Parts: sequence; structure tokens; C-alpha cells
Amino acid sequence: MKLYMFQVAPNPTKVRLYIAEKEALGVAMPIEQVPVNLTEGETRTEAFLAMNPLGKLPVLEMADGGFLTESLAIIEYLEEKFPEPSLLGDTPESRALARALERFVELQVFSAVGRAVHATRSPLGLPANPEVAANANAI
Repeated sequence: MKLYMFQVAPNPTKVRLYIAEKEALGVAMPIEQVPVNLTEGETRTEAFLAMNPLGKLPVLEMADGGFLTESLAIIEYLEEKFPEPSLLGDTPESRALARALERFVELQVFSAVGRAVHATRSPLGLPANPEVAANANAI
């Protein structure tokens, strides 16, 4: 399998951290991490759009040649492929709590951090926007 990612993007980082946690617990996860350069427009190339027509990261290329997109879907797929030890929980309640916490962090934390970063020192080269940065930092 291959994980297409950009080193500092939050959603690919979420998947990379999940893989690192599983590996730290002794799970062998044969997943090659393939850097994709967002700043050079690699997600807009014909080859990349064939993997994900939305041009977004992360993308997991599965062993059968298919592609999965969206960080949470990738994590849940990997949890099914490598179920022991579970990082999402062993009961419906613990899995539901893990998903709820993930959504809270993504919507309430990562979105504000992303706005602040891109409004100050965007790794994508976006222009600074002090008003957006101030609003994001106030959250």
C-alpha cells in the first residue's frame, strides 16, 4: 500500500500518526509514504486526479490498486485491516467516542489552526491576512 501525503498537511498527518501509533504497538504496516508537493501543484496533475478527482490529500493506494480518500475513512479501513491492538476501541461506545473526539478536533481545533497558519506563514504560499489570523487565534 501507498499513502500519498504532504508533510505538514493536517489530514495526511492524522493518518501518518495513526500508522506510527500502530507500529509503535508492534503492528507491521507495509505502507509506503509518498510525498506529494502541494506547493508545486502535484495534486492537480492528471496522474494524481486519476487517484482522487477532488485533488485532495491524503490518498491511500490499496493492495488491489484501488484508492481511498478522506483521512477518517483511511484510518477506519486500516483499523479493519490491522485490528489488533485496536486504536479506535473494542466496544461500540468506545469507537463512537473515538469518532466524536476526532470530529471535534478536526472541526474545532484543526480548522482554526489551519486558518491561522495559512493567514500567517502559509506552506502553500498564500498571502498573509492579519484579520483572519487574529480571528482564528481568538478561538
